[in-house]
Amino acid sequence: MSMLSRLLIALGILLSHLIIFFPMAELFLAYIIIFNPIWFREFLKNLDEPAMEKSE
Repeated sequence: MSMLSRLLIALGILLSHLIIFFPMAELFLAYIIIFNPIWFREFLKNLDEPAMEKSE
């Protein structure tokens, strides 16, 4: 996905809710879409891994 596409998606999210309320969640989503931080990728990867069962 190109940087232009990411910027357009992020701007669309922000503009869609800008009139209704202060878009804290949209700002966070825009940050995730634009910068794709390592900590978020690790979070998603950890969600995909099966939970380890306790050995008793």
